[in-house]
Amino acid sequence: MSQSKKAYFIQGIESFVSGILTVLLPLLMLERGIDIIYIGLIYSALPIIFQITRLAFAILSDFIGRKIFFILSGILRAFYNLIYYFAFSPLEFLFGKITEGISSASLWAVNRAFILEQSKEKWKSLIQMRVFDYISQALGTLIAGFLIVFLFSSNVLLFCVIISLLSIYPALKI
Repeated sequence: MSQSKKAYFIQGIESFVSGILTVLLPLLMLERGIDIIYIGLIYSALPIIFQITRLAFAILSDFIGRKIFFILSGILRAFYNLIYYFAFSPLEFLFGKITEGISSASLWAVNRAFILEQSKEKWKSLIQMRVFDYISQALGTLIAGFLIVFLFSSNVLLFCVIISLLSIYPALKI
């Protein structure tokens, strides 16, 4: 598998899991008795954490390399799904969202730069990555409903942990 395909695969898993969580997480929080006001506050943490850490990770990756951030993303993705699995309070869900933001930031800090470094057709490769990202997220969102029905809410998170772990091996090979 080429280096670019490994990056697409890692990006696809991140987007697929993100699509599943788009549907699953608010329902899970409501199921576990989290008030709607707290849900909004919990969700507001992710973009703040994402932007702050993404910038720091992008700068660091120029000095220490991109591989560690691909690996970190996969490990944290599995970890935040486990946090959500065991979360029952707003603070626990907030910790999950913070971890999710750091995980996403570690991937988005390096994915485009890595694709540009690996590809001769730079614009085409970036467009392919974004298309793959959108399709993977849409599939995750679509499949989430079926998974919730067949596996129940918390078991879907365990499915996401397993899927997330699949991205670590290609990250190690980058």
